[in-house]
Amino acid sequence: MTECSNVKEYHPFRQGFWGIREGFTAAPLGESISSRNKNWSVVHTPGHSNDHVVLFNKETGILFSGDLLTSVKPKGMLPGESVSVAIESLSRVLMFDFQEMFCSHLGYVEDGKTLLRKKKEWLQDLQNEIIILYKQGCSKNEISQKLFPKAQPLISVSDHQWNPIHIINDVLHEVFPDSLQNSVQRSVEKGSMK
Repeated sequence: MTECSNVKEYHPFRQGFWGIREGFTAAPLGESISSRNKNWSVVHTPGHSNDHVVLFNKETGILFSGDLLTSVKPKGMLPGESVSVAIESLSRVLMFDFQEMFCSHLGYVEDGKTLLRKKKEWLQDLQNEIIILYKQGCSKNEISQKLFPKAQPLISVSDHQWNPIHIINDVLHEVFPDSLQNSVQRSVEKGSMK
């Protein structure tokens, strides 16, 4: 909460979208909030960010998902995001009884639960593919080329802030904490720094 009182320093890529966030006084959310005529459960769903939440109305079965679903098949992420934590958050939300969802990226989604389930499955499959390729001796850049062969314009627009390599780094760091050193060693052995 004290972080909110300061001006937030963002990478220029983010400033282009969001501007400069001035400091403000924040109040804790608690377990629920009320709108004019509805009560909403506040559900902590880290992964995209440590402080991410979704709002769920048990009575109507409507979910406000925030950035939980930026894409069903994400091809990149920002530094600091976590694939495994996002999967845990998706699992938690999928236990709720809902279909309709309001998403900050897709707007109104009639069958939001299906899309969240598909994203969870995609991330789990992606984790497994990354681990298999790494165990086969692929460098992180080789894994990126195999799993994300199409050029992603957002990589250069974001000055590499949004990048598939962040997904790969996150997965490998969690499973193989010394993966950065191993990746450098493999590249040296192959004769190139990849």
